[in-house]
Amino acid sequence: MSRVSRSTNKTILVQEICDAAKFYKELLVGRKFLFIFDNRCIEVVFKRDGFKHLTGVSSNLTALSFYQKAVKGILRSNQVWFDNIHPFSLCKNKIEHIKSIFQGEESNYYLLEDIQTDSAFYKFGATESHFTLCMSIVINTDDYIIQSLRDEACFEKSVNVHKVEFILSKQNNSSLYDSIIFQSEESSFQNLPFDIIKKINSSLF
Repeated sequence: MSRVSRSTNKTILVQEICDAAKFYKELLVGRKFLFIFDNRCIEVVFKRDGFKHLTGVSSNLTALSFYQKAVKGILRSNQVWFDNIHPFSLCKNKIEHIKSIFQGEESNYYLLEDIQTDSAFYKFGATESHFTLCMSIVINTDDYIIQSLRDEACFEKSVNVHKVEFILSKQNNSSLYDSIIFQSEESSFQNLPFDIIKKINSSLF
């Protein structure tokens, strides 16, 4: 690939990062997501300073500065780079995955439990088979934070696999979940235990 082609492709990818950041801000940050499975549930959040790591790029910018510049559309190609640890092709895949979070019409979502990768351990991971959002619990809370995006399903790296019944969402300042992101065909609110039902706005029933 010529130097011009590499430069052009990098510029295009940086624009895609900016587009993904705007999507991330508008639809994921500031919201909480409830994953319901096997009469259990976990609450999940996306943080602003988590975006940079999810993209898979390398940059000297802090995580928060990277996110803010990307959201404003002022991230520049000389502020990101790629190497053996952060390959261009992997970053491109991850950007596409970010823009498709909760946007598909999947018939099944799975929650993977106790995921061990070559470099880290995650308590949970959410997947619909193309990629996995890996989560760790936030210290001093019951929330889980999206910490990594794997360009793989990770079924074989997990100890347990659970079929997700519902994914619900709410604004951080709301007390009850009021939006359905996903509902499996066989699931029903009526079958959920009370400790989960009390987290959900009755308008969804």
